[in-house]
Amino acid sequence: MVNVNDTIMLAGMKSGKIFLSINSGTNWNQILNGDDTDPVPDIEDMIYMKDQIIMASVNKKGLLRTDDHGVHWETMFPFSGQLLKVDSNVVLFMPNTPSSGLYISKDKGANWNEIHSPEGYPTKVALGSDMSTIFSIFGTSFYSSVDTAKTWIFKGDGVPAGIKSFIEAPNGFLFAINSRYAFKSIDGGVSWVVDPPVVANPKLEYISMIGDTTIGVANLNGLSSKHMHGKNWSAVPNSGKMSPYHFSYSPDNSILLLADKYGVVKYQNSTFTNISTGITRNFIINTVVTGDTILCFTETGLYISIDKGEKWNLIPDAPTISFYWSIIDHSLCFYC
Repeated sequence: MVNVNDTIMLAGMKSGKIFLSINSGTNWNQILNGDDTDPVPDIEDMIYMKDQIIMASVNKKGLLRTDDHGVHWETMFPFSGQLLKVDSNVVLFMPNTPSSGLYISKDKGANWNEIHSPEGYPTKVALGSDMSTIFSIFGTSFYSSVDTAKTWIFKGDGVPAGIKSFIEAPNGFLFAINSRYAFKSIDGGVSWVVDPPVVANPKLEYISMIGDTTIGVANLNGLSSKHMHGKNWSAVPNSGKMSPYHFSYSPDNSILLLADKYGVVKYQNSTFTNISTGITRNFIINTVVTGDTILCFTETGLYISIDKGEKWNLIPDAPTISFYWSIIDHSLCFYC
């Protein structure tokens, strides 16, 4: 989901279809076709640049761009890859093929220039906590850039295998996860150590900041957290009854939402509350919170609550295909 000024929303689907709402999710229009029969999720990445400009990286179609809310689409590259929105004008594109380079646009994706890529193509990219430094993993090598990818600083070649996601905390420490372990680097990615186990025999799903100083990890045994300066992870009390695979924190730091397969849970004032009443008990794929409004994506429909989960309404015109990819603007991103 891309939420711009609380009115314009985008939903990328597992099938590769993209839907647009210009009235806060009340009505949806399909703006890009997809293949319902293809089992491989087609939407690899998507960003909204405002001014009706949308870019979507689509499997088998390449990097697509529209400047009129999907009325017309232009193919910018014949291959797909990762997109990283650096600011309101600058975008990086990292193709998912070793034969292609690294590209930058300084005009919202209208024109692109190839730039230096130190080792082929990156597997994971993230903005630093200062929202200007770019960190990137190339194979097992870790790099940083402080000049919008013009030059790269090699930090080390000991990146653990299978990294799903990583973040930089405000204290400069880097935290990453693969399916089994959490890792930490206190020297800017030069070296990595295994953090004390998050939980025994976990399947780690997602890592992100919770507020300004706390790091959270969603896993199949609940939710674990630690202070960014802390040594040990601890299970969040009473979270063991859930198996969350992602979570989202409201911009005003008031509530934390967790989603597992069959429920949406609100964590507020040290209390977990199931807020799925009124939502059909089907596979819940993602939740997004902004202010008092919560969107809940399920296999068979899209639900909205405007009172932090007290009451839910099914949005009747929303597409009924599984939501595969979603993002909310203002630097909060969620993947499902």
